[in-house]
Amino acid sequence: MRYAVENPEADILLAAEGERAVGLASVYKDYFSIRDDWRCWLQDLVITKTHRSMGVGQKLLAAATDWAREHGCTHLSLNSGVGRADAHRFYRREGMTQGSLNFTKEI
Repeated sequence: MRYAVENPEADILLAAEGERAVGLASVYKDYFSIRDDWRCWLQDLVITKTHRSMGVGQKLLAAATDWAREHGCTHLSLNSGVGRADAHRFYRREGMTQGSLNFTKEI
């Protein structure tokens, strides 16, 4: 986490309710490719159980997308485990394209 906070090419985005963190996203400017330009890697998107399905994940994903654009990225990518059907539906609903367990959003 220290790396993400101290590195200008990475960040931790927090969702808070008052003084309490209820979600976080970690983002990293990942790699450059001739085909896609710069990609942003969304390493973590974590929401507390009590705040799921309340729009927190949607806001954090939007904030991650904004962060990626501000850092010159043209795509936001992530991996998601095989048993995470609800998360997969969420990513697709938010405009991400699924390829196996990898999700990508052109931004």
